[in-house]
Amino acid sequence: MNGIVFVYYKYVKCLIFKTAIYTTHIYFIIKLLHTMKFEVFQNQKDQKYYFRLRNTKGDILMKGQGYSTKRTCMNGIESVRKNCQVAERFDAQVAKNGKHHFNLVARNGQVVAKSTKWEASKQCKTWMSSVKKSAPNAQVQIVNK
Repeated sequence: MNGIVFVYYKYVKCLIFKTAIYTTHIYFIIKLLHTMKFEVFQNQKDQKYYFRLRNTKGDILMKGQGYSTKRTCMNGIESVRKNCQVAERFDAQVAKNGKHHFNLVARNGQVVAKSTKWEASKQCKTWMSSVKKSAPNAQVQIVNK
């Protein structure tokens, strides 16, 4: 991360000296700093593949169900990318313990992914909006659990 920040400051310094060609580079670097990522991993106990969506801080925002193959897990990620574009697919709920969360539901009514639980509904709404903006372009990373 420090390397990216260093490069960012280098381009800002160039901009100060009226070298406008670097503005597109700054846009992409800032976008890199504010993106989410999908992680795909295989659970060693049940041998199923799962995905989770993390924000830039590393917090898990959403988790998918278990899939029998990596390919079907990737299809689950594509379903999240597609369905998060439609506001009606977000199903906000309150758990028995009073915490707020949401499910992302496919057109056929099946839950594609479930979110983390938050204390306040405002947090839940903020993350729903963030998922809608960032999930379609989130990179996929294969990780060891």
